Amino acid sequence: MEPRNCQHCSRLFLSAGSVLCPSCLEAEEEGFERVRLFLLEHPGANIEQVSRGTGIPPEVVLRYLQQGRLQTAGKSHREESGERRADSSRVYLLDLLEERGRDDAGLG
Repeated sequence: MEPRNCQHCSRLFLSAGSVLCPSCLEAEEEGFERVRLFLLEHPGANIEQVSRGTGIPPEVVLRYLQQGRLQTAGKSHREESGERRADSSRVYLLDLLEERGRDDAGLG
């Protein structure tokens, strides 16, 4: 274990490889769980809906996606069935990247 400053709050803590202190790591996990549960109830939600429904900022939801903790499911999956899909650690967030791309391009 080595001393390290938390990437989120800058507090000094002893790290066994994590970039977040135990408090921030716990808050991060709680936030992810809120997003995961919301998506199980609202499988077609876009990033803004997830943010409004959970209180988690859109940037954080996007970070979960970039970390591979969330995945998008393309239109073929949505058209195939409206069923919810989840496994123990991944939730499929329909059209998140497409929606975000339209917003960034000023088309949303």
